[in-house]
Amino acid sequence: MRQRGYTLVEIMIGMTILSFLFIGGYTAYREFVRRQILTIATEDLKVNLNSARQKALGAERPDPNSGECLGDFLGYSFTFNETSYTMAPNCEDVSPGALSPFVKTVSLSASVSVSIPVSDTASPNKILFKALGGGTDVTGTPAVITLTHTQSGNFKTITVTGAGVIK
Repeated sequence: MRQRGYTLVEIMIGMTILSFLFIGGYTAYREFVRRQILTIATEDLKVNLNSARQKALGAERPDPNSGECLGDFLGYSFTFNETSYTMAPNCEDVSPGALSPFVKTVSLSASVSVSIPVSDTASPNKILFKALGGGTDVTGTPAVITLTHTQSGNFKTITVTGAGVIK
């Protein structure tokens, strides 16, 4: 009489093959998720940079009567720190506080950091989009904003020229 079924060796070989397939798939999926986190953070930053540029071009500013933007309206500034960035109107005397609807602060994912070389702009970690088509405060070479996924080391860059072109 002949018995049917798999031997222990055949089952172990099958389990080993399935384990390798699972590990490979998981690794590829994890890397895909990391790339997506970085891509989404980069695209969001580009959208917000373009929004600041458009608001500066249109001289969209808080009402001076509200006391949020006294003096001349200079444009919109982007201030960067390692884990977040803030977009706000830049006024000569008094600029709006953090609770103003004109101020937008974005916190990055815990695994993404942002940096901008100090020498690329007039102020450290800051880009000013000047009002009414005045360009930016970027002088000389374009400012390069780098977003880095801290766990994988992958990075993406955004370039802002002196004329305000965002690439």
